[in-house]
Amino acid sequence: MQTEASHSSQDFAGKLGGIAKRGDIVAIVGAGGKTTTMFALAQALAKRGLRVVTSKSTVIHAPSMSRSPKLVISTPEHWHDELPKTVASNPVITVVTSAPSKRRFEGIAPELAPSLLNASGADVLIVEADGARRRSLKIPASHEPSMPHGATVVLPVASFSAAGAPLSEHIVHRPELAGPLLGLRPGAILPQRAPISRPT
Repeated sequence: MQTEASHSSQDFAGKLGGIAKRGDIVAIVGAGGKTTTMFALAQALAKRGLRVVTSKSTVIHAPSMSRSPKLVISTPEHWHDELPKTVASNPVITVVTSAPSKRRFEGIAPELAPSLLNASGADVLIVEADGARRRSLKIPASHEPSMPHGATVVLPVASFSAAGAPLSEHIVHRPELAGPLLGLRPGAILPQRAPISRPT
């Protein structure tokens, strides 16, 4: 499995096209720019002539889906019948399995990622595989992320806006996990650069 690091989502957009290739399942994890990165990557791949399906393995909220060029609500048993024609006429689509309300959509179960890619006829599947409650930084719990099966590329995302901010629940999702990992107490300022290890 290949792992790539996401920097600024805007700067990153111009470099995204080379990250994935035909047949890849891309998982985007972390906080602070996952949706922006997902759609930027999809557009970059489309410019290379690839057909792309995007989805989430967690709940999707309406503001995120308003950024999708084409939203398709389809259950797994209908993917083979419904998706190939849509993918053929739209280089980027987003697939959800249901819409329980006007502001909430259900993504795919992680184990269905390979089936979605195959049934749709798309070249690449991109799955936003984490939730961070709109925070800038996240440390995952033991049951996270909701990694799609068959993932071949993983993009960890974090926002630079967390640098220099206090370690708090307003900035960090699961700060109680971030503190011990970073060696910081609650309220301490998050470092603006990673410490450099020097040989002894």
